[in-house]
Amino acid sequence: MLKTFSGISFLISLTFILFYTKFLGLDFDEKIAISVMLFLIFHSILWYYNKILTADETRIFDDPNFWVSSGLLIWGSFGIFRCLPMYYFYYNDKEFSDFLKSNFDLVNIVFYIMLFISLSKYDYNFKGRIAADH
Repeated sequence: MLKTFSGISFLISLTFILFYTKFLGLDFDEKIAISVMLFLIFHSILWYYNKILTADETRIFDDPNFWVSSGLLIWGSFGIFRCLPMYYFYYNDKEFSDFLKSNFDLVNIVFYIMLFISLSKYDYNFKGRIAADH
């Protein structure tokens, strides 16, 4: 059922991007960024929902997918706040626009750190599985 939701949301996002945006245009189309970020937020929440339904004995912090989903959720949430009013703030409140841009740079750094943690957890889990198999 969750794979069905995932596939349907992917098709909806792809259809929206192909038919309702200028994805081949030279100018930045914020509708593409917003649809991708909403897709990532939806899938992160879907992962959390699936994790709650299939709870097991392992700690959630040891799961690499937790770090990826959390990073994408944070990045997508701040990204929507950055992209949606981007042009409005650029022309009406340049100082706040610069503030949002610099904070989004910090969110990118946090996201990359979370991806690094995910990779280190994956390496730990992978080595643990090899040791358990032998």
